[in-house]
Amino acid sequence: MKNKYLFKGLNEKELPENADEAAVFFEMRKLSTEAIHVKTLDSIKDVEHLLTAEWYYVANNLVAHKGKTLIFKGRVVLAERSNLVVFLHTAIADEDLRPLLISPCFKKDVRQVIFISEDECHLYLANAL
Repeated sequence: MKNKYLFKGLNEKELPENADEAAVFFEMRKLSTEAIHVKTLDSIKDVEHLLTAEWYYVANNLVAHKGKTLIFKGRVVLAERSNLVVFLHTAIADEDLRPLLISPCFKKDVRQVIFISEDECHLYLANAL
């Protein structure tokens, strides 16, 4: 399985050399699967109101299974808030929004994750564990 999603229109930045894409993704995924669901978001406007940080990790939610082991097959990029908002609006308008995990940049512990796809959008918070 190859990841062909290009984040078209997102002026993404590569992660710092010491950051591991899979580790960042799995921290975000862990919060979104283990936290108590905080809120279902009804529209992209609801997402915009939650994007208060300057920089975000954006990951396409693409995993493969090898036995019981999950393998991250997507990409994680850094995106500036203003460009991320434009990207989301464009992806929705072009009907090219893939399942994404979005989180403010973190060094150790992820505090907030937004899961967004063409059909649904949810907010997860670390303090809701």
